[in-house]
Amino acid sequence: MSIDRDAITRAKLALPMPDLWRKLGWHGEPNKSCRRPYAAEDTRDSASVFQKASGEWCFHDFKAGETWDEIGLLAQVESLSNGEACRRFLALAGIKGDTPHTPAPAAASSKPLPPPDVRPERKPFIGTLRELAREECEAIAASRGLLLDAVMLAACEGLLWHGERLGCPSWVLTDAERWNAQFRTFDASPYVLSDGRELKTLGVKGGWAAWPLGMPALVSGSYRRAVIVEGLPDALAAFQVLLETGCATSCAVLCMTGSGLRIPLECLAFFAGVSVRIFCDADESGRRAALRWEGQLREAGAACDAFDLGGLIRADGKPVKDLNDCCLMAANERAALGLMEGLA
Repeated sequence: MSIDRDAITRAKLALPMPDLWRKLGWHGEPNKSCRRPYAAEDTRDSASVFQKASGEWCFHDFKAGETWDEIGLLAQVESLSNGEACRRFLALAGIKGDTPHTPAPAAASSKPLPPPDVRPERKPFIGTLRELAREECEAIAASRGLLLDAVMLAACEGLLWHGERLGCPSWVLTDAERWNAQFRTFDASPYVLSDGRELKTLGVKGGWAAWPLGMPALVSGSYRRAVIVEGLPDALAAFQVLLETGCATSCAVLCMTGSGLRIPLECLAFFAGVSVRIFCDADESGRRAALRWEGQLREAGAACDAFDLGGLIRADGKPVKDLNDCCLMAANERAALGLMEGLA
């Protein structure tokens, strides 16, 4: 005898996660930002209940980095095995499910399914991080042509650290979740890999590149506005833009670490009702990324737009390629752009 998967499907329709939550009287509300029902000591929202496009409900624990369906969450709350949680869930939903079951053969698909947004089993090894000294912040600011205050603000927000990669002292962009960490050397020299390749940015092996750096700031519920950029220098430049426009205390900075990435599903729930502005590179790949992320965010319930940096000129006469270059424009010309205007 085994648990009938069809019965579980019927049970999920009869008792979806929000109804299960309320039926068992778990503390809090099953919202897009909520507390963990198995952690009574939680004083802040650190989880999310959201519905996939397929209609399935999910619970994501941002502290543990785990995602569960109704049965997985029930197992966590009541300390049950998977089998016990299945039977308990079926009983709660009023569904009989202990029947012989032979899995049906999988239907052939005409095209491959897209890869799911699945995190590694454990967080990557980042190494020892420490807070940046003032002179190190000064060196980073000078190398990128940015205000020292912008770099120090990124460090104060918990995004910017001192680390080491391949024996090179480096500045590191990461956040409290530590799923993604990106390294650059202080002297701007490239990392040399064992096969002779040179990379100016080095991500952690086994990391989750899709994780938007800075996401915990939005999860905390402290911000209802956010800017999204692509790449480490642009993340630091975003803090300068916020300082210059008086938005530093009211807007989160999120950094995607590749223009080909999609915002992960478990992150999208936290953008509902948030006003978002995207600053992407002024090239074709940057514009494609902006359109992709804008579509995802609008579907998630965000008020979203993208700022096109194309056609702008730096103070030295070179074209602006990204937000960091925008910060190298003449100050009065940059102010006239209204980079944060209209962001509700």
